[in-house]
Amino acid sequence: NGADIAYIVFTSGSTGTPKGVQVTGMNVMALLTNMKQVFRLSPGFKASQTFDLSFDLSISDMFFTWSNGGTLCVLPELELSCPAEYIVREKIDFWHSVPTLVEFLKKLGYLRPGMYESLKYSVFCGEPLHQKTADAWMLAAPNGTVENYYGPTETTVFVSRYVYKKTESTRKFHNNIVPIGKPLTDHQMVLIDEENKVAGEKEVGEIAISGSQVSKGYLNDAEKTKSVFVYMPWDSSDSIWYKTGDMAKYNDSGDMEYISRKDNQIKIAGRRIEIGEIESILKGKIKGEDAVVVPYRNEYGIVTSLVAFVTIK
Repeated sequence: NGADIAYIVFTSGSTGTPKGVQVTGMNVMALLTNMKQVFRLSPGFKASQTFDLSFDLSISDMFFTWSNGGTLCVLPELELSCPAEYIVREKIDFWHSVPTLVEFLKKLGYLRPGMYESLKYSVFCGEPLHQKTADAWMLAAPNGTVENYYGPTETTVFVSRYVYKKTESTRKFHNNIVPIGKPLTDHQMVLIDEENKVAGEKEVGEIAISGSQVSKGYLNDAEKTKSVFVYMPWDSSDSIWYKTGDMAKYNDSGDMEYISRKDNQIKIAGRRIEIGEIESILKGKIKGEDAVVVPYRNEYGIVTSLVAFVTIK
């Protein structure tokens, strides 16, 4: 029965109690149908498996590869932090990882032009993909696409796609992050305000998602499920919308650009501050190396300053 639970993935919660996301068989089949429409691969293709089984991105790698006659190539633990030789040796066609793994390869000098010529698709998900990261990977894998995907666990791995083009290296995106694009088939993504109303065309809003990949909610937590899996007063179709807690805006091309987590926006002296914007400026000052900014709070929980951690060459 497609309505039955296929798997449950536990994700971290703001209260410290993990949330068990209930994903049905129909949710998984909808994901696989969307992936098959996007990725044109012949039986026998080789796909990477870089994700731990507790990470829901592993679901798409396993089920998509097996259901389309591919070979799933699981990286040995010793090669996971530096998979350069593995990609070349196994002649990987379909690469899927978090952008951080590319950053490791970049630091170690394994993003030389044309190094990964076997790759036909390079898919990144799980965290923001910076333009410099995408540019470096595109040079190293010149025969394939570089694609950014977005989707919370609650919407079955990913629900939106953006194909990054070679001509976009000088294009200005918010915080130099590659857009999350447009929703996959049979899905809707809208930006809403604090009252669940559709945000204005140029306004930043919270991403809400509806469609066949939206899960059944949280295991044994009806109250939490009801708070984020909701009906919208402006939607006459009675679809359930998942409120992601992620903030975004539309760019001039109609693609969504990720801004920050809703709960990551802070106030200092009454002014709203986006931590991601500060991190972006710091990365520019230190020539694209890593930068993380965290708020420093006093005994009353009020943010009094920010602390930055950076890596430099």
